[in-house]
Amino acid sequence: MTSPSIFSAPDIDRIDCREGSFSVRSRTALEDYPERVLDCLPQWAARDPERLFISQQDSEGQWQSLSYGDLFQRVRALGQFFINQGCNADRPVAVLSENSIASATVILASMYAGVPVVPISAAYATIPEAFGRLDYCLEVITPGAIFVEDGQRFAGVVDRISCDFGLCITAKHPAAGMLSLATLFKTEPTSIDKVFQATGLDTVVKILFTSGSTGTPKGVINTNRMLSANQQQLLQIYPFLADDTPVLLDWLPWSHTFGGNEVFLMALRNGGHLYIDTGKPTPALFENTLKHLRTLQPTVFFNVPLGYDMLATALESDSELCEHFFQNMQMLFYSGSALPQSIWTRLEQLSLQATGKKIPIVTAWGLTETAPLVTGVHFNSSRSDNIGVPVAGCELKFIPSGDRLEIRVKGPQVTPGYWRNAEKTADIFDQEGFFITGDAAYLKQDDDPSAGIIFNGRVSEDFKLSSGTWVAVSQLRTTLTNVLAPLAQDVVVLGQDWDSVCLLIFPHLDACRTQFGIDISGDGLLADPSILSAFHERIENYNSEHTASSMRVDKFAVLAEPPSMQDHEITEKGSINQRAVIKKREALVKQLRANQTPVIQL
Repeated sequence: MTSPSIFSAPDIDRIDCREGSFSVRSRTALEDYPERVLDCLPQWAARDPERLFISQQDSEGQWQSLSYGDLFQRVRALGQFFINQGCNADRPVAVLSENSIASATVILASMYAGVPVVPISAAYATIPEAFGRLDYCLEVITPGAIFVEDGQRFAGVVDRISCDFGLCITAKHPAAGMLSLATLFKTEPTSIDKVFQATGLDTVVKILFTSGSTGTPKGVINTNRMLSANQQQLLQIYPFLADDTPVLLDWLPWSHTFGGNEVFLMALRNGGHLYIDTGKPTPALFENTLKHLRTLQPTVFFNVPLGYDMLATALESDSELCEHFFQNMQMLFYSGSALPQSIWTRLEQLSLQATGKKIPIVTAWGLTETAPLVTGVHFNSSRSDNIGVPVAGCELKFIPSGDRLEIRVKGPQVTPGYWRNAEKTADIFDQEGFFITGDAAYLKQDDDPSAGIIFNGRVSEDFKLSSGTWVAVSQLRTTLTNVLAPLAQDVVVLGQDWDSVCLLIFPHLDACRTQFGIDISGDGLLADPSILSAFHERIENYNSEHTASSMRVDKFAVLAEPPSMQDHEITEKGSINQRAVIKKREALVKQLRANQTPVIQL
C-alpha cells in the first residue's frame, strides 16, 4: 500500500443535472494560494539563498548550477532591464530556446516584471518548414524583446525577424546587433520590486501557444491566478512535495504547459532542485537520460509513455541502474497519452524488484488552457487510462455527446481566453461559464466518483465509417497499442468514410529484433514474414473478441520509417500527431484503402 503521506485521500461529490448531464467536484476546499505565482522566489532566496534551484551540463559534461539567491538577483536585474526597454503587457518577451539555465532566468525575469513571457517551440526556429509558424506567433504577440539561446545557431532566424523586432538577447555567441545576456545582469534594480508587488491574480504572466495540430496555434493566456492556484491544487493532492524537497531530472519543453508550468513551477514552488535532462525519448538522445540517471537520483520522475518504454527496457537489462533509479523515488508521473498497461506492469515489477514495494505510478489530465492540472490520480490505481479525480476548487461537467460524455471545466486554473483572439475566446465557454475541452470521459464507477475518471478520447478525433458508425479513436488506439505491445510503439487509426477500420503501425524495432532473433533495419520490417505474421496473429485474436465494425481492424500497414519530429508527426512531448502522420503518409494511406502493397489484409 502507498504511504498516506504521498497522497491525500480523494473525496468527490457527484451532482446530477438535467438531460443526462452531471458534474463532479472535490469536497476538499482549495486552500489559500499566493497572489503571484512567483511569490515563492524571493521567499526561498531569503530563507535559503545557497539552495540550488537548477542545474545544467556544460559542453564538457560538468554540471553548472544556479542557487535561489543568485537566481533572484539575476531575475531582478533582468526584469528591470525589460521595464527600462519598454517591455510591458502589450510588448511581451519571446523566448526561442531549449530548456536551459539562461532561458529559465529570462522566463522568470519577465514574469517578475509583470511582462508576459512567451516560450515558443525551438523547433519553429530551427526547422525551415516551421518558420511560417514562428512568423505567425511573433506577429500575434508583437514582442518587445526576443531571447535566443545561441546567437550563432539562431542567426538566420534573427535576421529574418530583426526588421520587425529589433531587440534581441542571446546567452552565447552574440552576432552583430545582439545583446549579451550576461551584461544585462548588471542592470541596477530600481523599481522592479514595486512593479512586482503591483501585479496581482489577474496579471497575464505567460502566453503558451497550442500545438496547432488541429489548426492555427492559439496563444493561451496564463495568469497568476491560473498558475498559483494550479500549484496549490497539485500540492494538496501530493502533500509530500512540501515535506521532502523534490529532486527532478526533466526534459519536457517549457514551451508546453506540462513541462513549463507543472514541472518547472512545481520545483520552484516547493524549493526543489531541477536538473535539465539533455536526453529525450529518441534513439539518438535517450542514452543521455540514462547517463544522467546513473549519477542522479530523482525523487519524482516525469515522462511520456514512449520515454517510459525505453526506460523500462534499460532498467530490465541493468539491475544496478534499476536499484539506483528507484532508491529515492517517490512517484512516477506520465502524461501525453495513456501508458500502455504492459509498460505499467513492467515498471511496477522493476520497482518491486529494486525496493520491495511498488512505487506509485500516476497521471493527470488537463490542457494548455487549464494551466494544466484539472484531474489527478492520488490513489492506488490499476488502470493506466484512469486520469484521476478533479482537484480542489475545480468542477467537471459531463455532457452527453452521441454515445459518449464530453467533459467541461470550471475553476481558477482555466484561462480567460486566447491572446488577441476574441472570436476564438467566445467559442470556448458554454452558457454556464464552463470551458469546452472537446475531450470525452466517463466515471470508472457511477456510484463512486472517487474511483476515478476514464479518458475516452477527443471528440474531434472521432470519425464515422461509411456505414455511419462512429469510431472512438483514442480508446481504440490505446486498446490496440496494448494488444500489439511490445512489438508496436504506437498506432494510427484510419477509416473516416471508409468501409472499415484500418491501422498504420509504428513498430518497436528493438523488441522485434529481440523476439525474432534477427538483425534487421527498419526498412526490413515490411518484408520479414515472421514479424508480419506476428502482427497478423495478434490482430486476428483481437478481432475474434471485437466483431463490431467500430472496433474490428480490417487492414494494417507496418511503417518502416519512424515518426518525424521535423514533419510534426511526433510532438516535442513525444506523442503521435495523428493528423500529421496521415498527411505525410498520404500515398500509403491511399494504398491501404485500395489494398495495395505493402498493405496486409486480414
